[in-house]
Amino acid sequence: TLIEHYAGAFPTWLAPVQVAIIPVRENHLEAAQKLEKALREQHLRTQVYFDTNSLGKRIHAAKTLKPPYILVIGDKEIESGTYSLELRNGTKIEVSKDVLIETLQKEIVEKI
Repeated sequence: TLIEHYAGAFPTWLAPVQVAIIPVRENHLEAAQKLEKALREQHLRTQVYFDTNSLGKRIHAAKTLKPPYILVIGDKEIESGTYSLELRNGTKIEVSKDVLIETLQKEIVEKI
């Protein structure tokens, strides 16, 4: 019933993957894995999408699973410590790791 109701686009508290992390290139993979570990330590469900496909194909693959948030990590994000976060509705925002964790935890607790 829930799958039909949400059409696979589950709210954050119910989504199997809450944040899809996509490194731009191989040299960004370590930073992506570090962020994934930090989010998992806060009991958030994340997954790093990195394979031999192009960035566009990896983003498309992540979007087909309909995670509430998609985060792309490149040079700019590593240097600044802020991340470009794309919400499921297409809105893009810049957030720090702490704000991201706080936002996700609030959505999960309040079942937004």
